[in-house]
Amino acid sequence: QYFRKELVNQYNGAQRHLQQHQNSSKSIIREEYCCACYPLPLVIPESFKQFWNWYSSYHTSSYSGKTIQYLVELIDTLNNNSDTTTVEILIQRIIFSTVFERVPADYNQLRDSIIKHLTPKRKPKKTDNMAMSDVQLKELLKGITAGFKEAAKEMSNEANLIPIETFAGKINEDP
Repeated sequence: QYFRKELVNQYNGAQRHLQQHQNSSKSIIREEYCCACYPLPLVIPESFKQFWNWYSSYHTSSYSGKTIQYLVELIDTLNNNSDTTTVEILIQRIIFSTVFERVPADYNQLRDSIIKHLTPKRKPKKTDNMAMSDVQLKELLKGITAGFKEAAKEMSNEANLIPIETFAGKINEDP
């Protein structure tokens, strides 16, 4: 509720602030949501363009150079798994450096949506297929068979160590 009230105050203040820029050449207090106070960079990062395309669905009407700066810092912070306090501060700065056409009803929902939108999507590590293909299995079996044939040549004929008579097949003998 507190943030909603602050955003409403900011919205009303933004209208007055813009009028001050148009009507006066006096020094004006710089506001982070104002493009005149914090001009946009010559090149807007692609990451910000994608973010703004999504974020503008929350009825935002404008952003400043500060918004871009804070977003770049937030993305870097999220990618480096920094502490939640830093993330919270940067999200507040992003929100308060934009002007809303309609003030969001639920700050926590907006904050959580920003985090979800910007958190890197972790793809599961690809594991190699451990199963052999038919060709690999055939090659393995050929190698084993060839190796066994070589080893068999070296083996002595152990069957000749103990003389075994062949079975002649007498009627009263059990085979």
